[in-house]
Amino acid sequence: LLAKSMGLMLAVGSGLMVGKEGPCVHLACCTANLVARFFPKFRDNEMRKRELISSAAAAGVAVAFGAPVGGVLFSLEEVSSYFPAQTMWRSIFCAIIAAFTINRLDPLPFHRYVLFEVHFHHQWQLLELIPFAFIGVVGGIIGAAFVRVNTHLVAKRKKSAIKHWPMTEVALVALLTSLIDYPAVYLRGSNISLLHSLFGDCKDHGFSGIHSMCQLEHADSVILSLVLCAVIKFALTLFTFGLKVPGGIFVPSLTIGALLGRAAAVVA
Repeated sequence: LLAKSMGLMLAVGSGLMVGKEGPCVHLACCTANLVARFFPKFRDNEMRKRELISSAAAAGVAVAFGAPVGGVLFSLEEVSSYFPAQTMWRSIFCAIIAAFTINRLDPLPFHRYVLFEVHFHHQWQLLELIPFAFIGVVGGIIGAAFVRVNTHLVAKRKKSAIKHWPMTEVALVALLTSLIDYPAVYLRGSNISLLHSLFGDCKDHGFSGIHSMCQLEHADSVILSLVLCAVIKFALTLFTFGLKVPGGIFVPSLTIGALLGRAAAVVA
């Protein structure tokens, strides 16, 4: 628990292309396992302990994304092998309390824990399905390419001498990430801040993201920058995912998709 906590803070804070959602689930489950040791009801009953860990997994996702219902669905689909109705209600309660607590602590600089809050200013049009479908096709192609290339890289990594120097490999990738990200204005800062900016509303006077995204008089340069940043993030994720650091793949995937989605929106 301590090693994962410190590693997650350092990995995410360094700017590596990793997310916090997977380690947050692991941290929550570790905490639940430790708490169960102090109560005979859970310590001596594996079924009760599994219910507690299922609720903790839901709380971990709720903390990572501010989505209690999403946390319960994640626990139901990915974590639990047995999920009775009473466990679902307990998981919902646990996830809501976790999301409420982290929201009250207000750890993010933009004072909004829900990253994907948007406001619609016009009536939805049927023709908008075309760019949506295009983004979906491109996202599927990118996902398939990532899985194939990353599998090849992991096989190469296992056969190379670098596998005996995991700390050196992490340091090299972190150095490469900083050298590539810093010259690009959109890539400076954390992935969470970038996601918040990509979902920002240009008509919202309180928008505190990267204002150059809203300069539509320079649409060509904005589109080129967004696509180039997506390519950079894709390449960095390939080399980062699989390092000996705690990290998930959800946030990098969301970042790449959001960059391409914002570029498609500027085009449309």
